[in-house]
Amino acid sequence: MRVALCAMPEVSPWIRGEGWHIPNLALCNVAGNTPGHDVVVFDLNRRRRHLRRAVEKILDRFDPHILGLSAMTFQYDTARAIAWLAKQRNPQTVTVLGGYHASMLHREIAASWDRNIIDWIVRGEGDRAIAEIIEVITRVREPSQVLGASFKDGDDYHHNDDRPLQDLATLELPARHRRAYIGAHLGLWPADVIETSRGCTLACNFCSMNTMYGKSHRFFPTDYVLRDIEQLSQRFAKEVFCADDNITNDLVRLEALCDAMIAQRPKLRTKLRITAQATCAGIAQSQQLVDKLAQAGVTKVFLGIENASSKTLKEIKKGDIVELTKTAVSRLHQAGIICVGGCIVGFPDDDVETIRKNFEFFKSLGLEHTIPQIITPYPGTGSREIALREGYVTNDDDLRWYNGFWANVRTKHLSSSELEYWRWKLARDVIGPFRATEVYQKHYPVASQVWNHAFMPAYKLFDRTLTRTLGERRRYERAMESFRQMDVFDLDPPPVPFRIKTLPLRKRSFSMKGLQQRRAT
Repeated sequence: MRVALCAMPEVSPWIRGEGWHIPNLALCNVAGNTPGHDVVVFDLNRRRRHLRRAVEKILDRFDPHILGLSAMTFQYDTARAIAWLAKQRNPQTVTVLGGYHASMLHREIAASWDRNIIDWIVRGEGDRAIAEIIEVITRVREPSQVLGASFKDGDDYHHNDDRPLQDLATLELPARHRRAYIGAHLGLWPADVIETSRGCTLACNFCSMNTMYGKSHRFFPTDYVLRDIEQLSQRFAKEVFCADDNITNDLVRLEALCDAMIAQRPKLRTKLRITAQATCAGIAQSQQLVDKLAQAGVTKVFLGIENASSKTLKEIKKGDIVELTKTAVSRLHQAGIICVGGCIVGFPDDDVETIRKNFEFFKSLGLEHTIPQIITPYPGTGSREIALREGYVTNDDDLRWYNGFWANVRTKHLSSSELEYWRWKLARDVIGPFRATEVYQKHYPVASQVWNHAFMPAYKLFDRTLTRTLGERRRYERAMESFRQMDVFDLDPPPVPFRIKTLPLRKRSFSMKGLQQRRAT
């Protein structure tokens, strides 16, 4: 059976469409765990400029029996447009929707007009869901036996029980060779993705991770991770993004994994540069651990710093990590690791001065990169429930703008438009443009020199000239308009838009019971 798995092309303005094409790992996991069928993965971010032509080629030339669509919330409109096009061309094509958006809003999708174009919805982990849906189509399995799935039966939509958490030790390696497109990159270097664990036990109320996996943290066996790293090396990947939600959740396990990766590293065909996501508390615990991360090939670490206010950090259930943040950044720099900080503004008490102080704190840390996002009321999060109740949400139903960049909330002092403007202006004034530091130059010596001595001066001159010509406000408006056009594609939308206002906080049940008994033979 022919299966086309499509990752959506939208990106956040923080990830410039042409400068950073990171391939989808989850769909490669699905392909690797769907044996005996012709499964192809299409990373549509490689076809952003001619999306409709690319989708038509998939539908006409490959002619899939099953069309799988993976989408986050802000990507869902494109997913439904592709499903609509597929159903127009061949109503017999079975459409399957998965990802975070589907997991949070499966009931709303099933109750909306979209039931006409979406046949199956996979909630939570879907590594083996396509294989089981194929068994349903071939009458080997009943639809009700596909746990964690919702399916259409005539005019009705049925929602099966949640799927137990996946036993990661039973999964096959990702089938990266099933990708249809080549050229994934981070800047000038070939890029790929890896994962060594899934889940997070923290309770941050702005994050939807717990609604996907519960408060669990599961690990891939060390042998699996090493074999996957070897596969990446054989495929000549250079930049590798580690998709673990919280790699520092278990420091003993992380140190043991680093030891294994250090022993393997001299044998690799290509020396990988790994980017990992970590907590400030975890990194601050041990300089020895951070040094081992560096020896294992970790060159960049993203820290969820979020805010400089201890009060705000407690309100979002992040914990007072201000001092731990300073320690973590210092330890990373001491080990020669590039440090990227995630910053969130737009909380109820934020005004211009609060945002300025927040950016000044990030500037004082000496980070190589700061990503200043605006708090977004994502479906399924506690922060959305609170913001709706207290009247801070200004866009509650057009989810295309839910990507962390655009303001969908207001504060007590700033409207949504003012919040977007001051975030832009203060980031420019306080944080300023990127400059390659000594730590950055260690890993990218040539690119750093070219940027610092050629491109950055040219950019500053261009920006200064444009701002003087247009004025600062018009310069801002032009920048925002270019960002709005980034994800405008040549697909026809379905006749009825998907607009849901309520988006309740939905608690899902998770079970790890019987994982060992369900191991594959």
